[in-house]
Amino acid sequence: MVQVLADKLTDEQYHELCHQLHGVKMEFDKVDGECSVGDTLKKKKYYTVSSSLYRGIFWSTLQELDELDEEAEEDSESED
Repeated sequence: MVQVLADKLTDEQYHELCHQLHGVKMEFDKVDGECSVGDTLKKKKYYTVSSSLYRGIFWSTLQELDELDEEAEEDSESED
């Protein structure tokens, strides 16, 4: 299940999850928005999904990103 979620994770979602884990887990402390575990993006995403699920922030972070996208879409439609 974790691998399926990691495969579907966008780069934006990956970076935001890493940002949320920055300061909480040492594997995310070197560079804010990046994971230091794994030598490929696929492995980094897997570790990030696993870590964020364990800490209970995965779904809430994705929900917040969806809400921000919806707001931005509504704002662009109202400008037209």
